[in-house]
Amino acid sequence: MGEDVFAGALEGASVRKEAPFTIDDLKRRKGHAPDFLGTEVELSLPEAGAGEVWLNYTHFSILMDLTRRQPRLTIVDIDGARWVHVKRQSPDVWYRDPRLEPEQQPERRFFDKPDPHFDPKKNQFAFGHMVRRQDPNWPDDDDADAAERSERETFFITNASPQAEALNSGPWNVLEDIVLDDLKNTLKIRAVVLTGPIFREDDPLLHGVFPIPAEYWKLVAWKGASGRLSTVAWRQKQPAGVIPADLESAQVPFDGKAGAAWLVPVEEIADLSGLDLSVYAAADTYRQRVGVQEAMDDVVPALVLPTRASDLLLMNAAESLAAASGAGSEEAVSDDVAGLAAALADREAEESLADAPGVAALEALGSGAADWVSQQAYDLIVRHETGGRSYYEKLYKSRPVWPKEKSGITIGFGYDLGYVGKSEFERDWAALSSSDRSALTATIGRHGGNSSEADMKALLAAVRHVVVGWAVSEAVFRAATLPKFANLTDRSLENCELLSGDSFGALVSLTFNRGASYSKVGDRYTEMNGIRDAMAARRFERIPSLILAMRRIWKGKAIQAEMDRRRANEAALFKAGLRQGGVEALAQAEAAQVAPGLEGMNGAAAPAVRQTIPVGTETWEGTSDEDFFVDITEDDAAEEAASTEAGLERALPEERPSWAPDDLSPDYAHLDELAENSNFTLEAADLELLAELNSFPLDTAKARPVLFGLRGCAIVKDHTTAGGSPVLRDQRPDHHTPRCVIGTWDRATGTVAVFPGSTVPDRRAVRLWKTGRKAGNLLASGLYGYIVGAHTTLRKNGTPNARPGCFLLRESASKKRVVVVRRSSDDLQYQTTDVIDRTAPGDNIHPTFFNTPTDFSSLGCQVVVGSTDSGGNHKGPWAAFRKAAGQSGASGTPGQGFQYMLLTGAEAAIASELRRTSRTTDPAARDRLRRLRFGSSGEAVRRLQARLKLPSPDGTLGAMTAEALHDFQRTIPPKRRSDGVWTPAVDEILGWGVFQTDA
Repeated sequence: MGEDVFAGALEGASVRKEAPFTIDDLKRRKGHAPDFLGTEVELSLPEAGAGEVWLNYTHFSILMDLTRRQPRLTIVDIDGARWVHVKRQSPDVWYRDPRLEPEQQPERRFFDKPDPHFDPKKNQFAFGHMVRRQDPNWPDDDDADAAERSERETFFITNASPQAEALNSGPWNVLEDIVLDDLKNTLKIRAVVLTGPIFREDDPLLHGVFPIPAEYWKLVAWKGASGRLSTVAWRQKQPAGVIPADLESAQVPFDGKAGAAWLVPVEEIADLSGLDLSVYAAADTYRQRVGVQEAMDDVVPALVLPTRASDLLLMNAAESLAAASGAGSEEAVSDDVAGLAAALADREAEESLADAPGVAALEALGSGAADWVSQQAYDLIVRHETGGRSYYEKLYKSRPVWPKEKSGITIGFGYDLGYVGKSEFERDWAALSSSDRSALTATIGRHGGNSSEADMKALLAAVRHVVVGWAVSEAVFRAATLPKFANLTDRSLENCELLSGDSFGALVSLTFNRGASYSKVGDRYTEMNGIRDAMAARRFERIPSLILAMRRIWKGKAIQAEMDRRRANEAALFKAGLRQGGVEALAQAEAAQVAPGLEGMNGAAAPAVRQTIPVGTETWEGTSDEDFFVDITEDDAAEEAASTEAGLERALPEERPSWAPDDLSPDYAHLDELAENSNFTLEAADLELLAELNSFPLDTAKARPVLFGLRGCAIVKDHTTAGGSPVLRDQRPDHHTPRCVIGTWDRATGTVAVFPGSTVPDRRAVRLWKTGRKAGNLLASGLYGYIVGAHTTLRKNGTPNARPGCFLLRESASKKRVVVVRRSSDDLQYQTTDVIDRTAPGDNIHPTFFNTPTDFSSLGCQVVVGSTDSGGNHKGPWAAFRKAAGQSGASGTPGQGFQYMLLTGAEAAIASELRRTSRTTDPAARDRLRRLRFGSSGEAVRRLQARLKLPSPDGTLGAMTAEALHDFQRTIPPKRRSDGVWTPAVDEILGWGVFQTDA
């Protein structure tokens, strides 16, 4: 069900009548194999009732309710050991199953057309996969194509159910990720997964036809090491606000987090669904999981998600629990517990977590920087904090400890109650009983630094009866503790985003153990200070030796052995991460002050490393991307044609920079109903509408033209052709040829002029950032301020080369504007998961330095086809563009200011459509384009800033607000994605009311 979705229910999905497989093909499908888990475990399909039919596909079967026109039950076989990745096609294409009549299957309108009885503006329901697209993707011994075919068959519309998008891409998706990821990566076992809706007689009908289930359930069955069948089931209700208020299904709170998933007995699922699940109920591990059950309307909260499937699935659950309960007496193991406690005693008091912009929301809603921590680093931290599961359960007996020294009472995986607040504790440990939480609350804020040893021992004695199980401890560690220290590490050290998961995770382990003491004064913190400086200078190769050097601190102490092991493991993991990410080569190159990739491209030496821009700075006079510009001209391209780089491009096409699919592109992911390659007319009214709906504060004097860029756009008929407005075509940009439009909009006369160009970096620039971290960026859509001036670059010999009469992303001649740009550090494609960098990129507007649209030169600048030189000899469309902007002569009018509005051809096409269909005042139609992004201004921005907890909201979406917005977006499922664009859809889902009073 929960496929990755980013603020859009359909993502361009379509439904076709013609299926990719014939009826005869589908009749040969075997579906779920009853003996999939072994001949001794028989899992037959339940009997089909009246008006129901079983449909078999590759590796899964669907019990279709022909009256309700959607599945009643799906059952899929997953082989974790043989699972393979199948790339998702974009956009999604769904098919009707030819075995059924059209009226027995869902219709597209059920998912994309608003039903005025629910919401007249939009349809809240997504194509919810019942059998997840990735689950059945594994090859058969006699059928190598089975994996790809099974993925395709999950797109039969018989597999769709109307699931609210907030659930589809939220907690349900997280649950499915946990199960599948660990089946294929950690456990590598087979499992059978059952999924279904819970129908009621009074379910509301979408468009008067399609029942909307109030709830969904999922059941996982597997065979443990003992050979016995084990099962576990979850139940999740539709989120509030998407169905009629009098429907019961909105009562379970939904906060956008996976913690709103609920664990239930299999018997309850059988009663609610009316299915015969007796064989699964007999193997249910529910009671083993919840221990002492605390009923909550007959629904017991699950372990806080996310956690690991090795605990969700509880391999050998009964045996391990019995072993734990049969461990030696508390007195017998007290010395061992004290030994591990002593090894943890030197933890430094963590520094206060300031409520910086977006931080509170990030820590409350998701893992943030914790997503960067590799599994190896995770295992390292857990091993050193607990001694491992067996030690934790048999020796600790899952009880609180006091590691002495400055520590407080500690539970779970190093969760120190001495350094948390009450609200934080209550949020993190809601799964504990109220009596246990009450007992532990008395220890909050008390630690060896503010309480005597006798007092701490008394506090420990008062809570030693509390048992905190491994599974719930790990869940809290993943959902709360690890994110907290990962975010703390990320905020305390510069350039963390350049590290691999192993290297960053090693630093998180260090922060976990020693706190964020990277700036503390004293001999004890010499190495921590050194790590801070090495990170700032990007001298990453120095860090392993600094980690090892601090072992001196514990020499001769009782905990020396443990500290030696931990520091050695952290240093080794950090170094291994450098080798994986290729960062050692980067560090060595930067030590020589040469930008890797730049020297090989044109022989020019690079200036010093880019300087870090302080938070809150809006303009910058220091070093930035602009100091690394080396333009590529037509002559350079001719030389490059025979170069090693050109040969590499020809030899390895998969290494060529490419444009991301719409659902992964920061420019298109927030848009629905995209129709690439459609033609449209562009008029001044369209640009006026776009400026209005983006809250762009255009100059009211209309004294000079507004410059604009349409990313991903082509000119079909330009402004010079007689007979009307320019005709453009929506397309997608690339990094090889100019595939954008840059123009001028004279608001005083209502005229528009368009010119061919590019608004994205060229292929060399995409590589340059990935290999050298010096320059190369994608400027985000938004409204920017430019002035006329000289675009200065480096010649081949490294000397400056100024071209007058261009447009500079500056406030004045000396002050560069600080903005937020996209960097791609892991591949050659810009995606919503890539690095966000607050910088002064100097993304100027200048010519491509090519007189034909065969190539262009840009490290992130906005470029128009044409050329110029140091004498200001402007040629081609670039010269015409300058003239349309009111610039004449070689230098134009230096210092004159312009506004530049950067959007996409797709958005311009939608604006044109609304004008042509007279829907520019229709609220639902306007919401298709209504956005807040960089450069937006007004009360809606002020409300957004307040929600992001920015200090002193000023109503202007500048660099600091954009960065905080990106940080927050990366906490919303499917997480780690951001585009810096605030939409009505997300605003409504979260209930923030940002757009509430604006027209």
